Amino acid sequence: MHDGDWVEVGSKGVRLISVAGALEVTWPQIRQVVAFKRDRLAVDDLCLSILVGERRLEVDEDMPGWEELLGALDSKIMGVTPSSEWRPRVVYPPFARNEEVIFRRAEL
Repeated sequence: MHDGDWVEVGSKGVRLISVAGALEVTWPQIRQVVAFKRDRLAVDDLCLSILVGERRLEVDEDMPGWEELLGALDSKIMGVTPSSEWRPRVVYPPFARNEEVIFRRAEL
């Protein structure tokens, strides 16, 4: 995402807001969530890739609403790996992508 983007969390889903507009996603629409790190030269940036339909949305830890999103994923999506478990595995070792699928919805 770019500077000026943020995340709003609600009881029914999440809203991703940018200068280009807003996108609302309900919790049941989320098919997959992947946690990973992006190398930003001096530091790493924790990110989530969220699959909604055929579209991938990306959020990162510098966006306002990040911590609220992590808490909501933990409580609103049954079967998601809690952030307290995946975060240490993705954070270390530094400067490696350390990608981990933390949620995958079973196909009906």
